[in-house]
Amino acid sequence: MHADESVGLSPAPPIESKIAARINEHRQAVAVGEVADETVPIAGGVANFAVGVEWVNHAILVGFDAEVTETDLDAMESFYRDRGQPPKLDITTFAPETFLAQLAARCYIVEHFENVLTRPLRASDDPSAALEHGPPPRLMLEYTDKADDEACREHAMIVSSGFVDGRPPEPHIEMSIRSIRHARSVSFLARIGCEPAGACSMEIFEYEGMRACALWGTTVLEPFRRQGVQQALIAQRLAFAIEQGCSMAYIESKPGVATERNAARFGFGLCYVRLCMALHGKPENHG
Repeated sequence: MHADESVGLSPAPPIESKIAARINEHRQAVAVGEVADETVPIAGGVANFAVGVEWVNHAILVGFDAEVTETDLDAMESFYRDRGQPPKLDITTFAPETFLAQLAARCYIVEHFENVLTRPLRASDDPSAALEHGPPPRLMLEYTDKADDEACREHAMIVSSGFVDGRPPEPHIEMSIRSIRHARSVSFLARIGCEPAGACSMEIFEYEGMRACALWGTTVLEPFRRQGVQQALIAQRLAFAIEQGCSMAYIESKPGVATERNAARFGFGLCYVRLCMALHGKPENHG
């Protein structure tokens, strides 16, 4: 990493952190709810479910701007238990202490963290300038046509392979296809020569008159890693977002992984942390 701290994780986000978190958590709740098999409202958020797709089976935005009652938590837990799933929910570092106490009393634990990174976008920005050595030789980036069944499936197979071991289960592939075809999604496939090298997606969305983007669903295939493919995919999506008039971009990443380091090179800074929680145990006073 160069000494230029302006591309590190320290820059202040473009707007106040809790507002930025509200925007992104709302986006996440709406988008996941639109591709899930089932969605029910819970305390200002939603609980989602899709058969065989773990990353869908959790509640989002619960308690962010609403009081959570014990009845709300009972309903959420019943929703997941009735479908054979452990109750899970995402909260942020802005969760009130009373809500944290409720979750602790029910034996919820943090399974993992996700860092949410942001950066402002301006019409004058040139994301390709962050590619120190330019794009990888022979790299070609192409849109994934939502109307092309074969193209969507190829894209879904690549992306799903980055999140599961071995051949991706069919429910993961089908959910990836559903996400690629989502109304606000834009997806790109990377090829080096004639070989598929990676794939990614993004969402262009609006919140209270502000247009923003979220970069998600990136996988680079093993033979093509550490060659700058992921950075090229970030640059491509940021350039597209700028063309679409976006003023802010989000990337979500587990702490300390390559995605976070690559995002830092493009000027993303840490905005807030998401805590991914699950119910462990069964206290006597809760069912």
